[in-house]
Amino acid sequence: MKHPMKLKMNKLNKCEICNTPGYTELMHIFGRNKQIVNDPRNIIEGCKDCHKDENNRFTMERIRNIQNNKHKNWDEWALETAKIQGKHNWMEYLTRKAKIKEEI
Repeated sequence: MKHPMKLKMNKLNKCEICNTPGYTELMHIFGRNKQIVNDPRNIIEGCKDCHKDENNRFTMERIRNIQNNKHKNWDEWALETAKIQGKHNWMEYLTRKAKIKEEI
């Protein structure tokens, strides 16, 4: 079931992930669940190629870096959200990043 976005975001028509100017889409990182559909931590502006490739590790790393720069404690929020939403690829990725951070 799709939930409409109530949040109005000013699109810059530039992909935040690869910095390519042009047509962009507002991507929902963890899906469109009604609890998080309008949460800015769940949304990033991306081109069609990056949107299609959002589960690629390089793309995930770029998304993580961008969102951590925009939102305090994004990693913690994202890991909890990934668990709730059943996003196993993100859970695995963020858990590994947290372990690496602890080792440093």
